[in-house]
Amino acid sequence: RTCVDLVGTLQRWRRPEEWSGCVELGTTMAQSTNPTPLMQRYEDAVMEAPEVVSQVESIVKGMSFCVPEGWVSCTDEVSEGIYAVAKLVTFFNDWVIRRRFRAAELESEGKAGKSACKGSGSDQWMSGAELYASLLSLLTVIEHSSVFLELVGHTFFNSRWLFIVAFEATRAAARSVLLARFGVSMLGAQPISDLDRTSLLCQGCKRIRTATCCTDAHAQGQPEGSESSFLQPTSAADDCPACGQPLTAQGVFEKAPALSVGKRTGRVLRPPSKPGPAAGAAVEADDCAECRQWKTRHRQLLTIRRSLELPKPASLTPDRLIGEAAYIARPLLFLAARSRWGSKSWLPWLVALLSESFSFVTLKREGSANLSDAETAEMKRRSTMLLAYAVRSPMFERFSEPVLAGMLGAIKSGTGFTTAFDAMENYARFCQRTYSYAWAS
Repeated sequence: RTCVDLVGTLQRWRRPEEWSGCVELGTTMAQSTNPTPLMQRYEDAVMEAPEVVSQVESIVKGMSFCVPEGWVSCTDEVSEGIYAVAKLVTFFNDWVIRRRFRAAELESEGKAGKSACKGSGSDQWMSGAELYASLLSLLTVIEHSSVFLELVGHTFFNSRWLFIVAFEATRAAARSVLLARFGVSMLGAQPISDLDRTSLLCQGCKRIRTATCCTDAHAQGQPEGSESSFLQPTSAADDCPACGQPLTAQGVFEKAPALSVGKRTGRVLRPPSKPGPAAGAAVEADDCAECRQWKTRHRQLLTIRRSLELPKPASLTPDRLIGEAAYIARPLLFLAARSRWGSKSWLPWLVALLSESFSFVTLKREGSANLSDAETAEMKRRSTMLLAYAVRSPMFERFSEPVLAGMLGAIKSGTGFTTAFDAMENYARFCQRTYSYAWAS
């Protein structure tokens, strides 16, 4: 009864009308201040050569694995720093693409310079949409940089656990606000995932699609130099000039038949044709060529907009509230138990395992029918992460490490590849020491 009353109170406090109009991260970003000339040139470069930018990001990430041992006194910190910088640069470039794409879309809709969020014109210090996007961005930045900063704190300040407590307290506070204020549960470790830039590429000019893009003129067989916004219909009229069907996005998505997907190949097939007006009449195509091209473009736009969306909240049920609250409190409970009983005790490990198991079982009672695709994927990830407790202290030192050493020793004696398997064993110990905390993702 108390949980039901608490859920009702949170539902009244959420006030979704303040931020429901900004389900896309780029919507809020598009209303930000104008960038400096230097920043403008950088954004133009990201929009015009996204493939080159992605390759540079991949090279920088690969460099983090190529730092030679003993090259500097803090090899691990340098390696993690390079990887963290690469991930943060990727996140920032995705932020640029989202903001510029959404700004171009607003411009094509005639909303340039206007706020797309309800209530954003008020005198509030931060609207609900801005707070929502900021909290998700904060959690993503912490996920990318926490390991590097923890290593820096341990090496240079001898206060690794101080950094850990600060990060976990910030995570817990942000997730608590997202749960209580916006009803968002079952967020992944990285709430804002990396953008699939290939879906945003124009096949004609290999740039990010914008309102002034060539709209794949070469790929669609249109004459070179023809310009038509990908973000707008191919015809300025309300009806198709060829067949007279209405060309409105709402009509397309409401009236368009469901696409057929092959079970074996996964290929998307065109909808079947419809019969003629009279029995025995010739079968006609659903749409003319211009209508199909227009609808294909808008379905692509719908797919792109879905990739830009933030995680959407669901109805806050008692199971969601209790399960997610237990998951949020898990690292704090572990830290409290560790400070009380020490790192070699089984109690902190057991507290973390029980709290995560309780959270998983409680959220599982929601049923797969009530979960979105992202929430289903997150539940699978959390179930897999339960296996990671086998490589977390003190389980690793007392059980898993002797088993691993015995297996590698048997393989080394049988194959003779001593150097390679010694390196694997050392790397396994490094990964366990660096990443396998009892609360880490």
